[in-house]
Amino acid sequence: MPTCNRREFVPQAIRYFLSQDYSNKKLLIVDDGAESVSELIPDHTQIRYLRLSGKQKLGTKRNYCVLESKGDLIMHWDDDDWMAPYRISYQVRELLEKKVEVCGLQQMLFYNLENGYSWLYRYPKNERNWLAGGSLLYTRDFWKQAPFPDVQEASDTRFVWSRKLNSYTSLDDYRFYVAMIHSRNTSPKKTNNSLWKPYPAEEMRILLSRDWDFYSSFHKSGLRQKEYHGRRVFQLNNYKPVSACLLSYKRPNNLQLIIDSIHDYPFIDEILVWNNNPNAKLSLLGEKVRIIESEENMICYGRFLCAKNARNEVIYTQDDDVIVRNVTGLYKHFLNDKSCITHALSRNHFRQHGNYIYPDGQVALLGWGSFFRKEWIEVIDTYLNSYESDFTFKREADIMFSLLLGKRHNTVPAQIEMLPDHSTSGIALYREKKHELFRTLAINRALKSLRKSKSHNKPVTWNVVIPCRNYGKYLEEAVFSVLHNKADYVITIVDDSSTDNTLKISKNLITKYPFIKYIRHNRNVGVSCARNSGIAAVESIFVVLLDADDKISSNYLFEAEKLLRSGCDIANPDAILFGERNTRWVVPEKITIQMLLKQNYVHCAAAFRRSYWLKVGGIDESMSNWQDYDFWIRLAEAGARIRKLTGDHFYYRKHGLTKSSESAEKRQSLRNHIKQKHEQLYTVYHQ
Repeated sequence: MPTCNRREFVPQAIRYFLSQDYSNKKLLIVDDGAESVSELIPDHTQIRYLRLSGKQKLGTKRNYCVLESKGDLIMHWDDDDWMAPYRISYQVRELLEKKVEVCGLQQMLFYNLENGYSWLYRYPKNERNWLAGGSLLYTRDFWKQAPFPDVQEASDTRFVWSRKLNSYTSLDDYRFYVAMIHSRNTSPKKTNNSLWKPYPAEEMRILLSRDWDFYSSFHKSGLRQKEYHGRRVFQLNNYKPVSACLLSYKRPNNLQLIIDSIHDYPFIDEILVWNNNPNAKLSLLGEKVRIIESEENMICYGRFLCAKNARNEVIYTQDDDVIVRNVTGLYKHFLNDKSCITHALSRNHFRQHGNYIYPDGQVALLGWGSFFRKEWIEVIDTYLNSYESDFTFKREADIMFSLLLGKRHNTVPAQIEMLPDHSTSGIALYREKKHELFRTLAINRALKSLRKSKSHNKPVTWNVVIPCRNYGKYLEEAVFSVLHNKADYVITIVDDSSTDNTLKISKNLITKYPFIKYIRHNRNVGVSCARNSGIAAVESIFVVLLDADDKISSNYLFEAEKLLRSGCDIANPDAILFGERNTRWVVPEKITIQMLLKQNYVHCAAAFRRSYWLKVGGIDESMSNWQDYDFWIRLAEAGARIRKLTGDHFYYRKHGLTKSSESAEKRQSLRNHIKQKHEQLYTVYHQ
């Protein structure tokens, strides 16, 4: 029985287990909720309780349950469902008599705790073989064939479908099990199709019998109210009062639902609503509510302007498209460590939160529910003393605020209920076409400001050098591939006396993006000189040399920085060819100087430490071909450690007669030149 934040159901689930008429059984409870349910677990020889230290996906927890168990047969025991006393004996008998590996239900009863409706779900007969996850009983060997995938939703279905389901039986009697529908189901239930048929309420009442009052009370008193009361049993000792700060602009109809959901928390003693829409008049109920009218739409910056009006030093905030179900748990996390933001993330964002942790700070997405200290808003005021409050800043104020704090944050999985228009185009910010670009530009700004605040002399982390000789038609594509990187970088375009539209395109780019630098050579001096000029122009920690007709991935700089800061000097990605030829050039995991002397395994766009460029005296400008090969050999000779950067990061365009295709025609003479230039190395390593 995996369980997470469902303490009101846990005693019922345990009682159903202990009431089973099958004696040879044991219940293993694995808990990763915000609050331990250990005090609800009876001291019983057939029950074992395990508390996990961190939140896990449901599939991971199920695998953990199986590994920790000792039985030959494994049964799912969902913590929020009803089960008859004969469930185990009935399923074990069916499994053994029919000599199958797994059994379960293809038609199942459901009871909706929020509205009191009952349903019978029937899985279509002409579809792929399937069994309801909560009803599963299977052999340990069946699990060993393909354990659960590491996912939260539909882990049971993917587990069943991960093999050919031949040795199974679908149970005829479905009245031993009733699954509950509520807002905290792991997989949402949509009852508005032909697979769901209404089930007589009286029959459901008779079936649930003595448990009917327990389940019907959720509907009669209101599920939300019962959940709020359930939260309040968690005692928060010595808590400080909290000001809740909400934004309103395009979803005003959601505000009352959100206010109702947080109004009864004892630690929240005021609810401030910042109305970003001057044309909308809000009428909201609640004795704690105060509306602040804004003269213009301040977008996400309004969140912090609202917080400035709060009377308390602790702020709780969330967006207007969601109800957060674990506010108490979030606050307890904050109270345990008040030195940093505590913020909740959806399942998808939680899987990615490691992509936003930088050496000097971390991005926090505040909209899913967050706690922070009012005094921290000063970092925004300090930023605005040096930079303007433009559209990008207002839109991405959350990112700016959390990064400018220059600290790590507490990240907690969210328990959420999505509200209307959470993903409607024209309303939801993340659905806007340039959403990702705005985010990356904000991260770049914040990291730059954070770096300067820590040290005026600290160099920029990345210099992406783009030499260009008559490749203006590709230049914007190359630049925009860099712009979508979430990193501290500058772009240096080196125009090697182009005669096409490179100058015009470059001027347009530097007008829009002031962190792009432009250098023009009055005569064509070659790619080696162009690269050296670009590297020399900016003092940076790391460098990427990107040809104007190539591209990099949106997470190249972030992933390369992690690798370079972990004991590596050159981060070498695979090259993914596109254009006239589509294939992949795969590089080894580790490259030694002996390997390099045999063959060049390092791609031209590999990321490297600028200090090594200085150490070897730059790129050899006398070489018209294979200068990058020579450069990597000299860096390796100087002690640079070369490691593979895994993932899809470097996109190499193949078109026409490129420098590399020219060099292929005279490959032997170039190799001879490399051997002559590094004759001593070839002698030492007996190449």
